[in-house]
Amino acid sequence: TGIINVEPKNFLKSNNGCCYDRSRIIEKALTFYTFKVRKIFLIDISKGYISLILPKVNSHSVIEVKTSKGWMGIETVQPYFLLINDSNKPLSFKMAINTNYNFPKKEFYYKKPLSIIGLYSRHGGFHKPYFPLPEVNFKDFFSMNFNR
Repeated sequence: TGIINVEPKNFLKSNNGCCYDRSRIIEKALTFYTFKVRKIFLIDISKGYISLILPKVNSHSVIEVKTSKGWMGIETVQPYFLLINDSNKPLSFKMAINTNYNFPKKEFYYKKPLSIIGLYSRHGGFHKPYFPLPEVNFKDFFSMNFNR
């Protein structure tokens, strides 16, 4: 599971958290201020799509927020950054990965990870009731991964 109970009060008290914990807090904060957000699951598929079901594969949780100019990626672990291009237009993680964006100090991104919208975890250990199944926001997962 995440390092802490990922509710804002607990997160702020602990002053600590992994990418999943941080993305959950960013998601809640932006939603509170009425921004449209989506959770992005990034996974290293350098060993192929079998990586989606293998344990201990390098993965990462990030957020994208809808702006007036499109979806903008938000990194959840230091160094924090927002995805924008040279013209200051927002980029989604998928766009940035596919255009060889200059990610700061994050070797993970240079492996061209797969970007999956709406997948919260592959193992079911982040949200109660903790079933050993993937945790998915089905609306985002189906509407944004398959209707492009």
